[in-house]
Amino acid sequence: MLDQLQMAIRRYEQITPNAGGDMTLSQADQLSEWLERQVGRITASLLSRPEFRCRVRWSIERLTGEINCSEREAVLAVDESLVRCAGALCSVAQTDAISRQLLRLGPYQNEVDEGDPSALDAVPENSSLPPTPLGFRGVDFVASRPWRDLASAWDYFHPTSQLNLTEPDEMQWAHFLPYVNRQLRVPGDFITRCMEIRIEHWRDKLQRFFIRCHTARRNANVDLGTQWSELDNVRSELNTRIDELHRLSLLGQEARVRDSCVALLQIHAGFHRDTNLSWLGPVAEMVTGVSDIPHRVARQQQWDVPERAVAALIDIADIVRHQHPEDLIKEMKATKRLVLIEEQRQGFLDGVPIEANGQTVNWHGRDNLMWELLWTLADRARIRRSVDCYCLSNPKALEAQDPPSLQAVKDRRSDLKKLIVAELNELIVDAGRGTYRLEVDRDDICLLGWFNDERLDVLPPTVPRHSHA
Repeated sequence: MLDQLQMAIRRYEQITPNAGGDMTLSQADQLSEWLERQVGRITASLLSRPEFRCRVRWSIERLTGEINCSEREAVLAVDESLVRCAGALCSVAQTDAISRQLLRLGPYQNEVDEGDPSALDAVPENSSLPPTPLGFRGVDFVASRPWRDLASAWDYFHPTSQLNLTEPDEMQWAHFLPYVNRQLRVPGDFITRCMEIRIEHWRDKLQRFFIRCHTARRNANVDLGTQWSELDNVRSELNTRIDELHRLSLLGQEARVRDSCVALLQIHAGFHRDTNLSWLGPVAEMVTGVSDIPHRVARQQQWDVPERAVAALIDIADIVRHQHPEDLIKEMKATKRLVLIEEQRQGFLDGVPIEANGQTVNWHGRDNLMWELLWTLADRARIRRSVDCYCLSNPKALEAQDPPSLQAVKDRRSDLKKLIVAELNELIVDAGRGTYRLEVDRDDICLLGWFNDERLDVLPPTVPRHSHA
């Protein structure tokens, strides 16, 4: 897959020598095809990988409360601190001295005449609510904890929850609108991004009102004693907890890789609507949130999606390069019908070992030629070719180029039959005199081998040495 990834990056560079400038119609068409095919193939092969699934589910599991973990505890800690800080601010604002001074502060903290509406929170006409200082109702609202949760799984494919209020209002907040806020237009981890926006929205309300209270305290020249110091402590705790949550969820290379994995999944789902994403859980129902991605590239000629895709490919290179051999074998067994591993000389059909009756087969020794026949059948099937004597080695050859006899090939086929399970035997059929063919779709075959003794990876089909079959 590393080769596919590198080719995809090179192809992007070929298409976009002017990346960031005006996108031409031809580039839009080429980028759409690149995203659907090359990027799509890479992402499709990642979908079943445990480490990829773990990364794309990270924010669902660890931020929204699906599992108990340090990240979820950090979300709840910020939640609590926001409410406590708002309560402490309300308490300070309701002291007589501070309240009188707040009622004399206009929008820009300049003093206004007593009773000036600009110093008061707006209230509906005919309301029985008492007048309150400007900004107080917003802080009191935070103190009531009006949100369901600071993190919402329903934002996974597209920002939909806005402030995620328990009693939603119909107001559209600009910072949750992708066409206003670019960080919500670029594919990636919207759960984490929206959580951060919510937290900053509430903290900003508290910070603005704190400054008003600080100004009122200075103007009143009043000592609030422990009440003010407690407010300072709560604010400090809130900021510390927000920083810690930010560190856990957004900082570092791993967070960047997670965001790129989610971006690739979203782009893939946009171009491949029939992708089975049920393993994501209930949020898979929201996949229509990315249905506009192809249109944004092909019709609106926006760079956001292809630029994010190529950056994501670069970010995931280490995942592809350093995949543990056992994880790769597990992935291939789960996604391919026939898997053969070269050096270990292991084989699996439908995830089950190919050896008949659980017997131990000496593929490296006396049964070496039968392994060669099976491997060659699988290799040739990937280019829809059959196997004859010219495809096989001949240890008894008098001349280096002499192929094995037709009878020798038949004997190998007969011996192979005794070693492998009946289901695999039935897939090897006669294709002519001394010629055999493996009837498995080429996309269902995986041959694995080692590259530079460092990584196990999928081997490409071998270029035929002869054209006899």
